[in-house]
Amino acid sequence: MKTKKFKTKLQEVIKQKGITNVKSMQLEVPEERFLIALRSILASVNSRKIDSFLKEYEKLIFRKNIPIFSFDTVTLLYRRWLKCADVCALLIYFSKKIGAINLSEEVWESIIYKSYYSSGDRELLLNRYFLLVQLFKQRIFTKQLFQELIPSVQNVLSLKLPKKELESRRKAEQILLVNYKVFFIWSELIVRLFAADSKKLNKVFERMLVRHFSFPIENEISHEKFTEYIVKLNQFVNYKYILNYSFKDLLKVYEIYKVNPHIFEEEWIALKKFSTHSIFKMIFSRFKLSNLFIQNYFNLTLKEKSWLVHILKRNSLKSANHLPLPLTKKATHVFLNIEEDLDLSVKEGLVYSSLLSLDVNKGFAMGVLRNIRNFAQSGFWVKTMSQFYHKGLTSDNIGDTMDYINQCHYLDNRKINWKQKSCKNVLKETENWHVEITKQHEIRRQKYNQFKNSTISDFFEIGIDNGFIIKQLKNLRDLYLEGGNLNHCVYSYARNCKSGYCEIFSLRQVDLENNETPLLTIEVRGRRILQVKGNFNRKPFNLEWDIIRRWASEEDIRIAC
Repeated sequence: MKTKKFKTKLQEVIKQKGITNVKSMQLEVPEERFLIALRSILASVNSRKIDSFLKEYEKLIFRKNIPIFSFDTVTLLYRRWLKCADVCALLIYFSKKIGAINLSEEVWESIIYKSYYSSGDRELLLNRYFLLVQLFKQRIFTKQLFQELIPSVQNVLSLKLPKKELESRRKAEQILLVNYKVFFIWSELIVRLFAADSKKLNKVFERMLVRHFSFPIENEISHEKFTEYIVKLNQFVNYKYILNYSFKDLLKVYEIYKVNPHIFEEEWIALKKFSTHSIFKMIFSRFKLSNLFIQNYFNLTLKEKSWLVHILKRNSLKSANHLPLPLTKKATHVFLNIEEDLDLSVKEGLVYSSLLSLDVNKGFAMGVLRNIRNFAQSGFWVKTMSQFYHKGLTSDNIGDTMDYINQCHYLDNRKINWKQKSCKNVLKETENWHVEITKQHEIRRQKYNQFKNSTISDFFEIGIDNGFIIKQLKNLRDLYLEGGNLNHCVYSYARNCKSGYCEIFSLRQVDLENNETPLLTIEVRGRRILQVKGNFNRKPFNLEWDIIRRWASEEDIRIAC
């Protein structure tokens, strides 16, 4: 990089002779020799447009905070100018924005390297310049850190910013300040934490930039509160651990902090090295919180969020409002100590835990849970089905039995004391009810009452002698015939199909003459397969499961039975 004295003399030469008049210049004068050599070097790139470029470059030479660039840097600038004619004007805009801040030639070279744009992206480059200027003003790029942070300069100039046509630069800059407020908060904090270690500062800044700010953060966040939160988090969590997470994750943790900052004290947080991949598990490693809250954190309903807030305020879950059923101490204990990753929502987990607390095995509890149609009735089903479990009811009979009880108790409003019923009697009554349903609906085999078409596609698999098809049952007649062929009660699901609560599919074997033979009936609810039953409610064979799994994989359906 040339000295200030050289720059002053070069400016005098340009004022006297002009930057393009190299014929009148002498090789004995260093400043004039510089311009002669520069013209010769640029001619190797494009000799026809040198004069036009040099007149633009002259404006940069007369800027106080722009150094005299080396031949390599000016050549790079010339290549940029050939594609983007106003690049010099943009760099002048940038130099005005940084004010009295003086940057090294290495930093300028990195800026020039990224100073190009395609059609319509000029404003995008200006926005990136503006963000970089704010970082310079924060003194994150101090003189001793220029060299180390050059990759970060280029990353800032590569940010994917939204394209918005605004009436003025001032308006665009105001929006950037709002959208990137958290970015500036965090960069300021990083400088404060790692100012003594330039390599670590660059590494952390680079990780933060790439991991969290490829797109702007458009959240209303208090400057003081968020800074306090990050400082607190950094006290017990290694900065690398924090930066492993997306900013979305950290904002969700921030919501917890706002509810109860005391959770982030050492009394709750394990300070040993964490092997878990979940920042929520790490935070609540000593604070008793069910794993179901953690694994469902980003998908909690409003009610479930209110239960979490209730717990975070150090209240008992039992006293939370709008629970699906009253919780006993034992049920609460079971729920809070669920460790395995179950495919259950928090609401489902409360019902599941209540069943387990009544000494029901996990398979039976899951079967009851999958057959509950209305969670407002959870208390009744937990009490009733746990009683039949202890009377000998098996998992294979859960669905049919609950269908029968639902018909009697909720649809027909019959006053039946289920506690006095034996398992044998209930199974017999269930079987008779299914037979009666079939008889009652024989006259309703018409093809009207169509169900809504599913977003899940049919599935075809062709073999040598035969093939298989999985197709939706779309009307009452389809359900009736399916139930008749396979001797089960799928027709009782007509109301649920009609309301869109569930969808019924049929796995069928197809012969060479396109005759279909029903093999299995499949209940799908919310893109989850909840039941698969064959003739007389038999379980699927391995070959049939393979076909169902391939269909589920193609259609992004989860198998939950």
